[in-house]
Amino acid sequence: MKRSVKFGAILLLLVSMFSLSSAQPVFTPYTSGNPVIPKGLAGSWDMEAVFWPIVSVVNDTFYLTYLGNDNHPANPVKIGLATSPDGYTFTKSISSPILEGDGSGFDAHQTDGGPLHFQNGTWNLYYSGQSTPPSAVGTVIGKATANNPHGPWNTSEDTLLTVGSASEWDSEFITPVALVENNSDLYLYYFGGDIWPFGSHKIGLAISSDGGITWLKYDDLTTTTAPFAESDPVLSPGPDSCDNIAIWGFSVLNRGSFW
Repeated sequence: MKRSVKFGAILLLLVSMFSLSSAQPVFTPYTSGNPVIPKGLAGSWDMEAVFWPIVSVVNDTFYLTYLGNDNHPANPVKIGLATSPDGYTFTKSISSPILEGDGSGFDAHQTDGGPLHFQNGTWNLYYSGQSTPPSAVGTVIGKATANNPHGPWNTSEDTLLTVGSASEWDSEFITPVALVENNSDLYLYYFGGDIWPFGSHKIGLAISSDGGITWLKYDDLTTTTAPFAESDPVLSPGPDSCDNIAIWGFSVLNRGSFW
């Protein structure tokens, strides 16, 4: 089944972190509060690197999920959480990492991604997983649920999205990066590609009309042959020198109606 979507006022930022101007206090970048998430101390799970921040705001609190690692790629990437009352002074959760490989199924080795969504009193964490080492981006997107963003998180082997077929543009990996609400629909944007790490990476979209239970990748009805037979990216590398190879590290904001 194919579905065509018309895009309206979507603000797509090719940066590594949300710019939430409506809720962000005035401050001077790089002089106060930076870095907002430092690497962990020696011996900690995120002592080598912290990266790929994704921000959600619920009831005036900023929730930032991020990826961390202590020895890449030998050891797996895990998902951490930090919170802030103002958007630039963050405190790591004492529960971090909040989600990591559980030893079985699609996320046996590693978890990555991590958009948070609060819906009907339940926290949802969308993430991708990898079953075997060495660490790389995931091939399956699943969802964990919790009563509290700090966890504990309940996972299942239910698959929301998987990579495309061998000849498709997202045949190698898919990782969720942003989730926004559009009226009764949920829009899940993901980073995908056919070669890791040096392929032509693109941004894809999946839509759910039933509260995040089932998802359908965006598909342009006019493209019917590989690599866009099954689905289509919503943003691809362009002719400019800054993005003519790959696109990654992005955020999506919905500041009102899309239409």
